[in-house]
Amino acid sequence: MQADVRDLLLSISRRLVAADNLDELLQTMVEAALRIVPTAGKCIIHLLDSTRSRLLPRAWHQPSVGGANTAGMAADQGVAGRALREKTIIRVDDTAQSADFVPLRSSPEVRSLLVAPLYVGDALLGTLSLSSNNCAAFNAENCQHISTLAAQASVAIRQTNLLHEAIAERQRSDAIVESISDGLVILNGEGRVVRVNPALCKMLELSPTELSLPCLLSPGLECPERLGLILIRPEDASTKPYEKQIELPSGIKVNLQITPSPLQPPAAGEVFAVHDITAERAAAEARAIFISQVSHELRTPLQHILGFIGLINDIDDLPRESRLRFFGNIQDEVEYLSRLVDDLGTLSRIDTGRFVIQTEPVEITSLIADSITKIAPQAQFANLAITLVGSEQPIVVLGDSVRLRQVLSNLLGNALKYVPSGGSVRVSVEGRGNDVLVSVADTGPGVAPEMLPRLFDRFFQVGTSDGRRVGGMGLGLYISRQIINALGGEIWAESEWGKGTTFRFRLPWARE
Repeated sequence: MQADVRDLLLSISRRLVAADNLDELLQTMVEAALRIVPTAGKCIIHLLDSTRSRLLPRAWHQPSVGGANTAGMAADQGVAGRALREKTIIRVDDTAQSADFVPLRSSPEVRSLLVAPLYVGDALLGTLSLSSNNCAAFNAENCQHISTLAAQASVAIRQTNLLHEAIAERQRSDAIVESISDGLVILNGEGRVVRVNPALCKMLELSPTELSLPCLLSPGLECPERLGLILIRPEDASTKPYEKQIELPSGIKVNLQITPSPLQPPAAGEVFAVHDITAERAAAEARAIFISQVSHELRTPLQHILGFIGLINDIDDLPRESRLRFFGNIQDEVEYLSRLVDDLGTLSRIDTGRFVIQTEPVEITSLIADSITKIAPQAQFANLAITLVGSEQPIVVLGDSVRLRQVLSNLLGNALKYVPSGGSVRVSVEGRGNDVLVSVADTGPGVAPEMLPRLFDRFFQVGTSDGRRVGGMGLGLYISRQIINALGGEIWAESEWGKGTTFRFRLPWARE
């Protein structure tokens, strides 16, 4: 009999090791326990819940007969609680005489009980319980065999749980690697690339057919060339970040910052984090150009102002006409500086989300007339004619008078920059359906077709036909578009090379 039980325990041990999942493992334990102890009528396995405070039924024999108490029981009460506390098998020959026995709703007829704790070291897992409707159904030999089975099962349960935890952790790690926006390359201890995340594939334009893992970084270039290039670090950057510029198959050049990090232990391999700094580099260059351009735009009028002030101070008998002309020039330069500062302030508010539009009914024809009157002295000095063609009836739009003055100032100011002496600017206002259309047409040189789509880009400027440099930083039209769009309208340009340019914007009527 002992030999048969030993063979059975050995066979069960093999089955426990081969079990694919926890439920299969637990069911194997239940069947084995009933074979080892044939006097038992029922067998049930409880496992501790996540709080370690309750024992929940996970496997039992003949679930359709009697069932199990699915609510479980407190882990510190009854015979099961005692078995867990003492980490020893507990045998109850007559439950009616036991102070530890707590009758369960599912098994009120139990008379004898055998409970073995499931644990590994200090880690408590649950209990294996055998019961019978007869008193004294179990003996010392049964206790010994069930203790052996419980020990085997505890190790198998622990290994299964650890395996599931490892799989879950691997899945979490995979999800993190797959979801991060920066590129990631993992090399094993042999220097082979074993993992490349989707972000890096997108960054380097690597197709699935182009990348076969694992691949070796060797002179044979099993890996795609551009992947190998980013992993070849400078001699002085063993673990320091370094930068590489890579030309992609599309022809685009990207700037990448690569940060190597050795795995622990070092022989386990290495991880390379790859960050695309192309946009950051372009932004830094744009900032440098912007600062240089702002400095130049501020310096030029300031030099003019200082020059005129110097002339006024140095010439004691300066004629009144010359003095007035110099003061007029100083005023023009100050107004230019004021517009420049206003544009920079508006640009800052747009970029930081603090750009505010206050909509109200605005009589657009009067607003345009005021803007023309304000710029008339400059137009007269430049020998340009500005005319307004509008309706005799008031035309009221839903707009922001301050912002619309800014738009009109930009459009009229552009005309003064580009239209040669003797030219003209014609401003018209008309109602079209649900909108009001405002047009500013000039007789300037026009805009080349390839430049027309970029007119409203930030910092974009069109040079003059004679090569003259015009003032400004290329912000006026960009800001004008932001204003008109915020008012629910639209602004665009039409031009024919050599025949002038017309800027148009539409705004909704202000309905009563």
